[in-house]
Amino acid sequence: MVASSFVTLAAAALLASGAAASPVAQGQRGLIGDFFEEVNNALEGVMSGILDIVSPPAPTSETAALAALSDIFSSGGPEGFVASAEALLKAGFAPPSLSDLLDVNKTYTTGGNSMTNSNPALPQNSPIIFPKAADGDAPYSLSEADLREAIYIPDGFTNGAKAPLLIIPGTGQPSYMTYSPNLIPVLQNSTFADPVWLNIPGFLLGDAQLSAEYIAYAAHYIAALTGKKVTLIAYSQGNIITQWALTYWPSTRSVVSDFVALSPAFRGSILVDAGCLPIKDIFGCPPAILQQGLDSNFVNAMRADGGDSALVPTTLMFSATDEIAQPQIGANATALLKDANNVGVTPVRVQDANVCGGKLAGGVATHEGMLYHPVTLAMLEDAMTHDGPGDLSRVDLDHLCGLVVAEGMGLSALVDTEVGLVKAGAAFLQYRPYLQEEPAIVSYAA
Repeated sequence: MVASSFVTLAAAALLASGAAASPVAQGQRGLIGDFFEEVNNALEGVMSGILDIVSPPAPTSETAALAALSDIFSSGGPEGFVASAEALLKAGFAPPSLSDLLDVNKTYTTGGNSMTNSNPALPQNSPIIFPKAADGDAPYSLSEADLREAIYIPDGFTNGAKAPLLIIPGTGQPSYMTYSPNLIPVLQNSTFADPVWLNIPGFLLGDAQLSAEYIAYAAHYIAALTGKKVTLIAYSQGNIITQWALTYWPSTRSVVSDFVALSPAFRGSILVDAGCLPIKDIFGCPPAILQQGLDSNFVNAMRADGGDSALVPTTLMFSATDEIAQPQIGANATALLKDANNVGVTPVRVQDANVCGGKLAGGVATHEGMLYHPVTLAMLEDAMTHDGPGDLSRVDLDHLCGLVVAEGMGLSALVDTEVGLVKAGAAFLQYRPYLQEEPAIVSYAA
């Protein structure tokens, strides 16, 4: 594993400050007082240091970009969140202005990334969805106003003339940052999907249990607004919080037609420590990162309550070479779900022989690469236009596996999607407060 000089620099800065004997090391909990100030100073110093990185020109062709990714993420390459972001930045996958990374809360919370949106009231004959859609649902701890304003409904949304698709982000990003370089423009021009998206406050770095509330509410809201069942598509952490929402708000299953999961980690990931070390023992980590560790309390609570099996028809898109979510090989691959409820599950590991094994699209594919992978869009369309999950036998793998990016996308989709991980790495470093232990399991799941 290649360690990140970002996080190494942060640890060194804190040690040099004389704050290494943290309150946590002295038996206290959390980042408090002078130590909290030292953490802020150290991490802000790291962010300022990003400006000193001279990023080479971005790749100029899809094949060159794919080769660059293969060089970065081949065996022994970087693992984890921040190390991968740094490696991408140094390989030419950089935003137009590095200064945009210095305050992600200012740069990436406007326009399509807005987290405070004014959305319409539901029709008068709509079912009640708040404070509870049905007995057996978990209680919301957030207000309906907070839950509703995180939903972004773009101009041109047809209110049900096309099948609604709710887009859910990944760690460190609002949905528009994640999907605008890839799926959103293609889907808006499609005949089969009408996308809306969630921009969850805190860039999905806070308590995942709270983040799941936005999904449960939004699924009901969009279904009530359009009068149609909703397809959910999620990326990275968005998958496990979607599964949490489906588990603990069971009424949500009745308004969801399909769930398409991109780069999921339903058992958590063994690379969580790689994303935090060497700062974890000194600083802690953002809450949602701790909750995504392999067999974390969050993961185990959900799986023990039936979240280890699909709850709606589910299509799983994942890569054996994922640099964030591992393991992804064998029966215990973290992307996999059981089908104890007989709703239908289709696992699609792009390197497998029955998918793209031995072909161009079956080589190194990153965690974020599932957003532009040529098979992803085809499987999403197949799932949305048929009953049950996507079916590989209904898509043209001979054609798709010879592509680098999905049809309707190009080089910019690949490059700008990979840059999204760099932006997420900046959000990771700027999130406060870091915790030493994951948040307690809420009472309804305990």
